[in-house]
Parts: sequence; C-alpha cells; structure tokens
Amino acid sequence: AKNITSVVWEASGLPAGLSINPSTGVISGTTSVQPGTYTATVKVTTNYGSDTKTISIVGAIPQSWLPIIDPN
Repeated sequence: AKNITSVVWEASGLPAGLSINPSTGVISGTTSVQPGTYTATVKVTTNYGSDTKTISIVGAIPQSWLPIIDPN
C-alpha cells in the first residue's frame, strides 16, 4: 500500500469571501456575491501527484433576508 505523506489543497475561481484550507480541503467563509451558481476548480497535490476537479457552488438568498408577507 502506498503511504501518502503530504496533502495540499488549492482552489481557483471561488466566489469572493470563500477560501480553501490547504491542509483539510474545507471551503468556508462568507460571501456577498449575487445568488447563482459559481464554478471553481479544486486541486489536491500529494507526494504521488495531483488531481483537479471542477465543482459548482450554489449561492442562495438567506431565508432571513426574504420579506414576510402578511396575508391580511
């Protein structure tokens, strides 16, 4: 079995305000971009090589921002 001794995560094209943790690969943060679907590329590099994947991030309007409509 191969022993992975190093892992580094990178991302490009993330919406403004989001970042990737280079050690864990977790994407987090707060963004103020318009609702929609954003495409980013995630790359992982190990001591055996690297691989990239394209991901979609869907931004939506938070429920708390939606107006309350009184039916009366």
